[in-house]
Amino acid sequence: MRLCIRTLAVLSLHLFASSSAGAKNIDYSPDLTSEEYWKQHYITLVRVDAVEGKPSNPMITFSVVRGMTDKMPAKSYRVPLSFLWFGVGEGPPALHANDALLLFLHKKGSSPFVVIRSDARGKGAGLIHTLSGIKHIREASKDPRALLDGVLCEDPVVSIYSMKELLQKPRTLLTPELLVELGKMRDREEVAPRARILGSMLMVRSGSATRDDHYDWIKSGIGDSKTLHWKDLNQFVDELLAYPERRKEAVLFLAGKLVENDVRLDVRIAAYGALTDPRAFNYSQPFEEVSESILTTYFVALRHREPVIRAAAAMQIHAIGQGIRRGRDRITLCQKALEEVEAALGVEDDADTRRTIEQVSAQIRAILGVPGAVTNSERDRDR
Repeated sequence: MRLCIRTLAVLSLHLFASSSAGAKNIDYSPDLTSEEYWKQHYITLVRVDAVEGKPSNPMITFSVVRGMTDKMPAKSYRVPLSFLWFGVGEGPPALHANDALLLFLHKKGSSPFVVIRSDARGKGAGLIHTLSGIKHIREASKDPRALLDGVLCEDPVVSIYSMKELLQKPRTLLTPELLVELGKMRDREEVAPRARILGSMLMVRSGSATRDDHYDWIKSGIGDSKTLHWKDLNQFVDELLAYPERRKEAVLFLAGKLVENDVRLDVRIAAYGALTDPRAFNYSQPFEEVSESILTTYFVALRHREPVIRAAAAMQIHAIGQGIRRGRDRITLCQKALEEVEAALGVEDDADTRRTIEQVSAQIRAILGVPGAVTNSERDRDR
């Protein structure tokens, strides 16, 4: 009886936290590469036993099959489908008895039940192998060989988890043989970007490379990239901006990638987005040398041969104007920006880009409190 009451109490606490955890657009995706996440969450494989009640929000009964971390407070649970989170913006799928699910639950009850299908129909079909690999490394924490084997694992999640842990260990574990493998891994674009970056950081940790070597390698990882998507390149850019003492150099490098010819579009996109980062643009002093050079770069990009870059430059100019809080600086910058944006409109020949720049012009005018920008039809009529 006491066990039953305790189980119900624990479950009620989790359900209360889940129901008040926030909107469905909050991202509760598991960070399996973080040891802190593993410590704070129950991670377990469960089986759906029954789906009962209203079709719009049925009650789901599931039982624990195998735990990857500490034991769950109860062996079985019965919760409304609405208390399960399947992903940002994703509605719940149709669940049936005997469906296999991976369940992630915060031990303090501060998030909903995060669920990933682990059967052939779900994206978690291969996650069980990943979880088992990390579980083995955690259980063999006193055996460094398990961690070293994890570093070179082909599963990027296991590899990244292991590298993060190895960065916290004595550098004597970083053998010459491992460093050779890390060097090979670091220079292969098909390897997960985070794993490559962590590999370079481990080389610095070992003393076989310097912090400056790491910075230079990050730059080459961006500039020499042949295949990386801009989202992957963003990880390299983020690392580049982690050197505040080399801010001017980083901004000059990124600005060059934005406006130079014969640079891959993905590299350009990663560069233009980075220049509005507060570590690059100083919003409290927008007219100091580095920040002003960023604004000038965007003004130049308004004339770039690629329409997508011209449109993006206009949007970034507006973003900078919005980000400045000091009224006088904001007005001065927006006045200058408006001149450049409307001059670009006068020569813009791409219809979609023109519409984007017109919208930006109107937004800047709204900040300044002046009448709207000239539209396409008005400009054509004047001609």
